[in-house]
Amino acid sequence: MRVILLGLCLCLPLSTPDFLPPGYSAVRHELVLNWDDNVDTRFVFSPSRRNYGYHVITRGKPFPFWKSGYYGPHIFAVPPNAVLPDPKETLRGSPWPCALVPVHEVRSVPIGYPVVRILTTLRVTAMREDGFLLEVVEEERFGMFDLPVGPVWLPLLAIAGVGFLLLLRFNVAIAKRKPWAVGTAPVA
Repeated sequence: MRVILLGLCLCLPLSTPDFLPPGYSAVRHELVLNWDDNVDTRFVFSPSRRNYGYHVITRGKPFPFWKSGYYGPHIFAVPPNAVLPDPKETLRGSPWPCALVPVHEVRSVPIGYPVVRILTTLRVTAMREDGFLLEVVEEERFGMFDLPVGPVWLPLLAIAGVGFLLLLRFNVAIAKRKPWAVGTAPVA
């Protein structure tokens, strides 16, 4: 019994459960795939819902991204006239060329961090017989109301600057009212 409990305790840090840890908020991670007009194929993301299903990708349109399963999600290059299996099945093991998604999923951020949604844009760079190559073009982070989130240090620097100016103004106001209070002792 102790061996089983010890084994479970050792496996806990390796698991990635679907619930959020305390002190974190959820993030919606989405991908956008772009490719050249001369590519005559349709791209399919699989598995799309945790460990099953697939999603037919529309060029330039965001789709949800999950790191599904142990091996991670793949994007398959399916011929335009090929028949896809049942939507509940994955395309793993299919004869079509595929590429591993070169992005790490972000599921959560610490509470107080302004990111609500992450949009990663991918591009198909080369099509070959045995597969194709994907590259990350850009990653955008959005906050509340879908406004872009810039560097975190910029708002902090602005708040510190305003605080410094207010403190300076407050000290000048005290010096005008009580000149003896600024570095000198009162004279009797």
